Amino acid sequence: MLYHRFPDMQVDNLLTSKVRFWIVSLLFGLTFCEASFAKEKAVPPHSLGEIYAEVRDFLQQDQGGEGVTIDVLPLDSRLRLKACDVPLSLDYQRARSRSGKSIIQVRCSGVKPWRIFVSAVVRKVQNVVVTVAPILKGERVTEESLAFEEHDLSRLRQGYFEKKEQLKGKFAQRSIQGGVVLTPKMLFIPNLVDKGDQVTILFQQGDLKVQMKGVAMENGYRDGKIRVKNSSSGKMVEGVVTAPGRVLVTN
Repeated sequence: MLYHRFPDMQVDNLLTSKVRFWIVSLLFGLTFCEASFAKEKAVPPHSLGEIYAEVRDFLQQDQGGEGVTIDVLPLDSRLRLKACDVPLSLDYQRARSRSGKSIIQVRCSGVKPWRIFVSAVVRKVQNVVVTVAPILKGERVTEESLAFEEHDLSRLRQGYFEKKEQLKGKFAQRSIQGGVVLTPKMLFIPNLVDKGDQVTILFQQGDLKVQMKGVAMENGYRDGKIRVKNSSSGKMVEGVVTAPGRVLVTN
């Protein structure tokens, strides 16, 4: 077997060329990686402030108006979301509430999609009906005992009344102190007719008026609609309670 001996200088030149090649390749690769990293790093994350603004605008358009304030609860400041290349879409996570806490789903459907949930508190302050003096249990609510006062609706979980007319004909279910926001559970409307009562049915159409006997099929209060049965024909009709034991049918 023959062996060829290369001159030492030729071997050194060959090794030097290979080393140079690998060094250049390594440097080029590092430079490419650094450039790619710098390019990736140069793209800022999606602004959380922009997300808050969009949530606020979304709620303002849906629930805004006089006396409404919207507070968006901040996300973790360390959160990094890819910059979205399309407009964000927003919707309620659950059915919208008139006031109080809302959870909004914010979605990016772009090249690098993501989804987050943002909480916000909607407060609406408006006038509601309150008592200006105590009302005893069983006592009729009068307009003189009522007034208006501004309240945050998100705190009135038991309900409220916006107009004094809504309390017409109502009585106190229990004793109520002065300066209290009235709620539906505090009041009741007494029945003028009880189920099974014998009633007088007044049928009226134009100038024609006919009275007949009947039986109430359900309880009824003043101006409330109930079903009654004609005692003679057995026919069921619907009418309005106008007085104790009296039901008006107009059609």
